[in-house]
Amino acid sequence: MRQTLQDTDVELAAGAIRSLSNVRDLIVTCDAGELWITLDGDRRDIILSRGGSLAVARNVRIVINALRSSRIRLRGRTRRGTWI
Repeated sequence: MRQTLQDTDVELAAGAIRSLSNVRDLIVTCDAGELWITLDGDRRDIILSRGGSLAVARNVRIVINALRSSRIRLRGRTRRGTWI
């Protein structure tokens, strides 16, 4: 599903995986649960627990994996990101 993002709240079941492409100037916040996030070209594994945030400044694809049932808040200054 392709969806333009700006300010979006998303519920993910445990084990759900979502990819966002063309992401820039986006803040991902974990409002509930736990997330495993990877960024193309970045060797880190990023784990966000409730209350944690990640700022994505450059144009990149990110993959979000819900380690537990989770609620994500996506806030951005641009409308570049799309769910795939």
